[in-house]
Amino acid sequence: MGKGSRNRARRAAVSARSATVRAQRELEHPAWPGLAQGIPGSADTRVRLARPEDEAAIRHYLVQATEDQGINDPTKAVPTVCPSIQAGLERGQDGFLEGAAEQLHAYTIEPDDAHVLAGFSLVAVNDSDVVVGAITVAPPWRYLEDITRGLGPQEIKPLLIQTMLGLAKVIGVAVRDDLRGNGIGGDLVRAALQVLNRCGTWRIVFGSCESKRTEFYRRLGFNISALNDPIDTYLAIGIHGLISTPGHHIFSLER
Repeated sequence: MGKGSRNRARRAAVSARSATVRAQRELEHPAWPGLAQGIPGSADTRVRLARPEDEAAIRHYLVQATEDQGINDPTKAVPTVCPSIQAGLERGQDGFLEGAAEQLHAYTIEPDDAHVLAGFSLVAVNDSDVVVGAITVAPPWRYLEDITRGLGPQEIKPLLIQTMLGLAKVIGVAVRDDLRGNGIGGDLVRAALQVLNRCGTWRIVFGSCESKRTEFYRRLGFNISALNDPIDTYLAIGIHGLISTPGHHIFSLER
């Protein structure tokens, strides 16, 4: 490798480390309670917690931005802000755990309901409160289905809690075509990380993306896997398991 190549590689490594440090520092300043009404964002937008009436708009944007076909399933609700996340925003991890325990006690929860227990969406809105971008984050329910297959309800519940506290998946993030490139997507991702940090619901945040999107997540401090390479969930939940998406990279951030 020539001197110029070594310098470029060194600058890229320093840039990646700096982005990770910035991401970690931003997590120390949770945006709650401003997220309820909206915090100022790029291009004259506000980022706020999603409301039930935003579901159609969220689904419209996320269909463009995720390989998860569940987003297109009208029988599956897109999570706006579930009670446990709301409690976590108000009272931290203790509030989140209390809210999740109440839901687990009150309902028969299946693994593919995990997004109802610990999922949320944020939206970017303009001055007229029209949704122009969205992000949805939830536990990886397909992975939960795999690791709980054949288990009874009492065995599933501890794994649900364990996964909700350890793994958070960015289901998708998308912005209206004419507003892309203005920093709105980055605003949504950073605000979502603040929500997770406030609720104490992650050791690993991850998602999958096509090659053309890797630089976006790299600039936000995420590590990017090689194409088709998996990540191991052991650090997050104490169980070895590999998560990958064919034809995609995995972007991940560890705490």
